[in-house]
Amino acid sequence: VLMKNKEMPKKSLLINIFTALISSLLLFLCLELFVRVNPQLYCEGYRPSKNAKLVYELQPGHKMTLLRAEISSQGLNDRYFTIKKSPGVYRIAVIGDSTSFGWKVGAAKSFPKILERMLNDGKGKHKRFEVINFSVPGYNPSQEFEVLKEKAIKFNPDMVILCFCGNDTHVCNYIQPDLTVFNYLYNKSYFFHYVLRRIDLTLMSSGSQRLKSLWFSFKKNILGMFYFDQIIYSYPGLEETIYIEGNPPVKKERVPYKYWDMIGDENYKIHLSYFREFLESRHIPFILVGFFTDEMLKINETVGVKKTYDFLQLSQKDGIAYHEISLKNDWHLNGRGHALCAGYLYERLKDIQTILN
Repeated sequence: VLMKNKEMPKKSLLINIFTALISSLLLFLCLELFVRVNPQLYCEGYRPSKNAKLVYELQPGHKMTLLRAEISSQGLNDRYFTIKKSPGVYRIAVIGDSTSFGWKVGAAKSFPKILERMLNDGKGKHKRFEVINFSVPGYNPSQEFEVLKEKAIKFNPDMVILCFCGNDTHVCNYIQPDLTVFNYLYNKSYFFHYVLRRIDLTLMSSGSQRLKSLWFSFKKNILGMFYFDQIIYSYPGLEETIYIEGNPPVKKERVPYKYWDMIGDENYKIHLSYFREFLESRHIPFILVGFFTDEMLKINETVGVKKTYDFLQLSQKDGIAYHEISLKNDWHLNGRGHALCAGYLYERLKDIQTILN
């Protein structure tokens, strides 16, 4: 009887510990579910991609209010398109970053969609045109080549337009941190990540340098953040690249090694070659457009891209200064700029008889 009485408290303690653990786990799962079903708490329009070479992608169904963008269920700043192309349809895939995305002007006013309307209202009487916009802000040619292979080609495009801008030789806007035992919850749990971000926002606004230094050490050594002096990004599994010494960084020492194949003129040349070879092997016309430096134009010629349209040169020939076609306090194209670029493209595409006849 005495032995049984001694065992009773032990069993009771174990039961209490087990009950507390189960209760804590259930509470955590409820909080995790609550955050997950409320995307306004963590989603700004981008999510980690399962394809490591894409790094990140647009969140399907998300409304990016500041960018005036509504992302479709297919993850595009565009309307829905069937994978199978209807008879008599000529499809053009536009791949690029924020310029062709339609940054802050809305999808309808972006040059891909203006071009679509111009083609359908023009001389192509025997064809209907679909211009599908696969652009994602912050992408570079490495990611854009992956978009071509993994996404755009599935829609059976008849032509591909790649849009280039000046920071395409830099690392992309977001990276995926390396997973460790210590940072697994930080990268995978929406609730845990949300709590850490709230703590981060509070401490980063604190005036205590000592406290910030300790917090930076925690973010670097425990959370495994490469850009530990940057605010924790809202979506788990992504880290925003820091806007120092480039926008985003171009210097190799400011970029994780696994993303070195994205940066620099040589990597631009390599991925542009991949684009040309991939499309030529499938007999798909390829047009390169954008805003190029003299060095980039030389690379385009070296790679053997037959059609390059420099929007900057074309607008300058028309006596139009860039500030007239860009957003105020922002280098992105404004509505007039998108309309102008769509017009330049249309004037050149309408002369390609295989399109309009």
